[in-house]
Amino acid sequence: MKNILFVFVIAILILTQSCGTDKTDAEKPAKDEAQKSEIISPSGAEKPKIEGSAASVNGAEISRADLEERVSRVIGYRKASGKRDLTPDEVNKLREEMLYSLIQRELLWQESARNGVIAAPEEVEAELRREKMAFAEEEHFEQALKHQGITLEGLKSDLEKKIAIDKFLTEYVFKNKIKIEEKVIREFYDNLVKDFEVKYAGQKPPSYESQKPHIYAILRKQQEERLTEEFFETLEKNAKIETFLNLE
Repeated sequence: MKNILFVFVIAILILTQSCGTDKTDAEKPAKDEAQKSEIISPSGAEKPKIEGSAASVNGAEISRADLEERVSRVIGYRKASGKRDLTPDEVNKLREEMLYSLIQRELLWQESARNGVIAAPEEVEAELRREKMAFAEEEHFEQALKHQGITLEGLKSDLEKKIAIDKFLTEYVFKNKIKIEEKVIREFYDNLVKDFEVKYAGQKPPSYESQKPHIYAILRKQQEERLTEEFFETLEKNAKIETFLNLE
């Protein structure tokens, strides 16, 4: 129990540190959505067909249907977790954040392909099996696809892009650039212990060695996010990006 509580404290603190500035609840799911491995949600109502483009990235379309499906998915997550409904302005903000994530993904995918980094069919199948593990039955998985207007081929395409981008970033963007010194991990741990002792007075926090892998993973994730954002900004400068949303 103590270990679980301590990891929970880590999650709370890193959320605060990574945001930098205060954000509304509507903004946070959008950032999370860009990073999560989940492609589909186990629940959701069937969506009407939506036509048109939300954006164009170097001539490649990002469909309005794809954008709205992902926005609906985040709203569904919120409802399932008992959070309040978003206001119209917050939904528009969420839509903007989600579109930014899709544009980022498309640019990174294009750069991956340009460098010859692709996902092997067996990698896609392995990731698909992991997605199916979220469902008790194959039938439930198929129902979730149908409800959200996702075809199996569309899902595989998403997974293919995700895998290729992850491989590209690891090999071309993160390689030899992730540096996490022992003293940084120790400082992070010491700060967490102070917070832990305030929140859970009388309980002994887990040892440094037991928490070191968790802290390393958090700090690595932070550096990966920063490097990805910096790389995306260089791609964005030379890209032709058009957006077609009217959020007024």
